Amino acid sequence: MKEEKQIKDWLSGSMSAEELADFKSSKTYSALMKIDDAASYFKAPSFNEAESLANINSTKSQKQFQTKKSFYVKFSAIAALLVAGLFIAFNWMNSSAVNITTATNQQESIILPDSSTVFLNANSSITYNKDKFLENRNLTLAGEAFFKVKEGSTFSVQTPNSLVEVLGTSFNIKSRNKFAEVDCYTGKVKVTDLQDNQAILTPLQRFYTYNGEYKLSSFGNKEPGWIGKHTSIFYKTQLKVVLEELSAQYQLEVDSRNINTSLFYTGSFVHDNLEEALQSITLPFQLDYTIQENQVTLQKD
Repeated sequence: MKEEKQIKDWLSGSMSAEELADFKSSKTYSALMKIDDAASYFKAPSFNEAESLANINSTKSQKQFQTKKSFYVKFSAIAALLVAGLFIAFNWMNSSAVNITTATNQQESIILPDSSTVFLNANSSITYNKDKFLENRNLTLAGEAFFKVKEGSTFSVQTPNSLVEVLGTSFNIKSRNKFAEVDCYTGKVKVTDLQDNQAILTPLQRFYTYNGEYKLSSFGNKEPGWIGKHTSIFYKTQLKVVLEELSAQYQLEVDSRNINTSLFYTGSFVHDNLEEALQSITLPFQLDYTIQENQVTLQKD
């Protein structure tokens, strides 16, 4: 391209006076000078120019030094231009990515490009490509969400702990830390965990994986308890997992070092009243608790 040749000749100093005058009147030169001016605001390494010039013994050496310095400034300007261009291109290419995140005690209902519905629980997020979603129905999830998927091509949800694939169905995914739980409500759901354990779930079946171990079970509720009710429901779930969910819902730390968290819990807790939630969890195990700022400490009676 003409612009590329001009920049190359300008940097090498091989332009004729006429070519240089023509180049300086171009938009390319104007843009380079703006970047050159902006680059001057960056702090360069300490350099004593007066002392260095005093040590130069010949006019020829001095001219060579100035030429190298000029070349360095011009090269820096070009580099800045290229970086700026790459930054703009990167953001343009990724402009179709959609990320939706909920805060503490916030739920969100999302309609995807294929008309599937996602109900996002608190402290959760989904990410998908809105422009390519119809041809590639996949998204990533961190936290918990309930999906109502329109029939069509394979619909996949990637979490840090599992991959869930369906055609058209409704299901709930909860993924926190090293824990994942998938509940199938209608249709069929294929689940694969990090250890390549797989299961095909039918309605009212659950796939549960935690810290490398998994199990299958059944449940009876017709929809997730957290939708509209702001309640987390558990059935034969390890207490450590329940406490992790409590921590996520209320954005606090739970100190459970002095209790047995491998015990199994069946019950629920609300998302809008910490005292009530703690009582729901601690009473079945005869535990005490103290609350100090953003930390809850559990201990035996």
